[in-house]
Amino acid sequence: MTEPYVGIVLVNYRGAEDTIECIDSLNEMEYQNFFIVVVDNHSEDGSLERLYEKKQERDFAVIERKGKRG
Repeated sequence: MTEPYVGIVLVNYRGAEDTIECIDSLNEMEYQNFFIVVVDNHSEDGSLERLYEKKQERDFAVIERKGKRG
């Protein structure tokens, strides 16, 4: 029997360290039939750059929210 495919959405806002730690933790789980999507909520602290660096090591999607806040 195939395990269900699970989508995991993480929201990042100026917290790349925490988001990367969460990605690492998720990838250590025994359950492996999942995909991670990180939504960056218009961080302006270098988070996107850090996430794209991490993306070279791990397979996950990054969605960039751009524009005005509010």
